[in-house]
Amino acid sequence: MNDSNTQRSEKIAAKILRVLAVIGLVAVLALASWVIVRGTQSVPAVRESMSAAVTAIQSIFTSAPEESLIFELEERTVPVGKKTTLAWNYTGETMPESYLFSYTCGTAAELTMVDNEGWHLLTCGEKYKTSDQSITVTAANTKTRFADLELMVAANELTDTTVISIVNTDITADTESTDTATASSNTTTETVASNTNTNTVPTTAAPIAVTTPTQGQSTQTVIQRTTVPVYTGPADLVVNIEETGVILDVDGEDTFFPVDEIPTDKVAGVVFTVTNRGGETSEIWTFDATLPIEGDDEYEYTSPKQMPLASGMEIRFTLGFDELLEENDGKITIELDPNNDDDKTSNNEDSVVIDIDVK
Repeated sequence: MNDSNTQRSEKIAAKILRVLAVIGLVAVLALASWVIVRGTQSVPAVRESMSAAVTAIQSIFTSAPEESLIFELEERTVPVGKKTTLAWNYTGETMPESYLFSYTCGTAAELTMVDNEGWHLLTCGEKYKTSDQSITVTAANTKTRFADLELMVAANELTDTTVISIVNTDITADTESTDTATASSNTTTETVASNTNTNTVPTTAAPIAVTTPTQGQSTQTVIQRTTVPVYTGPADLVVNIEETGVILDVDGEDTFFPVDEIPTDKVAGVVFTVTNRGGETSEIWTFDATLPIEGDDEYEYTSPKQMPLASGMEIRFTLGFDELLEENDGKITIELDPNNDDDKTSNNEDSVVIDIDVK
């Protein structure tokens, strides 16, 4: 009798243990599912905070144009009162007889330049005519700690623009004035210096085919060149910002449209070229894009590694980005990392100030 009761108790205990084991397993699985769900829910938040504002990059390879005019600046951050050379470079067969240099109004900074007649104020909007490929200036900026000046140079049908920052370290963030400089009258002063630049660049037939793989989001089309300028020396990568605007979806494709003011509710776009104006093929290289992103003053996009550029070859990038700065203007800077110590650094960076239409 006792043995029968003992067996019955053992069976009941075994059933209870099995039930508890099943309940425990279900609890463990439920806990694991809860952890997975919570973890998955937290991933988008992390990715959103780290997501790149860059939405697309397109690039097309071509031969470099036979003529170009590009700023080449050793310094882009210029302290007030420091003598600075603002230089540009013409590439082509026929050297222009003269160049027109100017800078835009709308900031607290102004330039004073020196020529054969001595130092004199160069008013914003004023076009200074010279046969040289540089001018020597000092900058003044008494109202703000930083002021961006957009420079422009023109010759014949060629133009180029870039941006420098004028810095006054005597003005702190606490004491910086919020007043803006009033626009000065637009006058033109024509002063012609002797033309010391007489070298020309010949051309020659040199068919070269370059093939590059598509990497990441880049779309690359290679065009065979037939006639290109002759370049010498080590590889020399040159960046030049050409246009800014918006990128819209047209029949399922991202299409760039240049506009003067970029709305904050659109995808902004910047078009720039990278050209090898040296005589040798470049190393693998990259570029950094500093973009005016809302909530991130130091946002910087770093490109994937780019394929080497042969001498005289050019790649044209169209870069799109959203989350545009909620301000009246913003600054775009493109800087190259040529990965070659012999590459000239004065043309590895270019900047532009964009007007923003705040919605």
